[in-house]
Amino acid sequence: MVRGGLNRVLVVGAGALGSNIVRELIKEGFVVGVADGDFVEERNLSIQRVYDYKDVGKKKVKALKEMFGNLNVYDTFINLDNVRDIMGGYDIVVDATDNMWSKFLLSIYSLREGKDFVFGGLRGNEGLAGKNVCLMCNLPYEDSESCAETFTTLDTALNVANLEVEMVRRISRGDRESEILYYDSGEILSFRPLPCSDKHEDFDIFISRQKAEDRGYIIVHADEVDIGSIPIDKPIAVYCEYGIKSFKVSKKLREMGYESYALEPVKICGYTHSYS
Repeated sequence: MVRGGLNRVLVVGAGALGSNIVRELIKEGFVVGVADGDFVEERNLSIQRVYDYKDVGKKKVKALKEMFGNLNVYDTFINLDNVRDIMGGYDIVVDATDNMWSKFLLSIYSLREGKDFVFGGLRGNEGLAGKNVCLMCNLPYEDSESCAETFTTLDTALNVANLEVEMVRRISRGDRESEILYYDSGEILSFRPLPCSDKHEDFDIFISRQKAEDRGYIIVHADEVDIGSIPIDKPIAVYCEYGIKSFKVSKKLREMGYESYALEPVKICGYTHSYS
């Protein structure tokens, strides 16, 4: 049972990692919130064992609420407009998402808001877990890639989830030192991450869909940017599915003198608007 200290934990993502993390933290007496806008799908039950066939078609957060009761739920995907409000009442933010944009968003805003940050990721039989790591300093965003469609195994998911839970335990006991653990088929290696070097204002190139539309920005897909047809005096919002290409293109446009922004990733933030 947790006693005092840092015991309010927000888990973002309720899939293979997040559902197991939520279950373990509630068992140990943490005050837990979980944010996810997705549904339970039958095809994922093999690695999301907290759920059952009766949960298929339900929102993940609602299924978890039915199981555990004492749980704060946020039926939404994390994004630029809600990240501060959702994490505001918590001491520790735990990333259990399946995409790099959300991980970087949580890393940067945890740093800016003074929250302890735990992250995890899966790829095949490998995984990473860490605490109080600045992802922008240790993995340049433009060099990252989406992991949303990557296959993993149940054992890997359970082991990496357990590593994230252990990171939360350590923080709650006062161990807030930065750390990265690499998991590979049962083997665990520890690494010392690079310290954070700045506030990473280049990530502020991202803008929410709503703001771009409200301000009348020209909205164009990263693959369809035509310099010759875009007026230099009009703000531009570049988008793509996962946010990495739009980030690169927007930075290049800024170097050329355009007022350019990268739109929040369409797929990741749950948007169905195609901008066509």
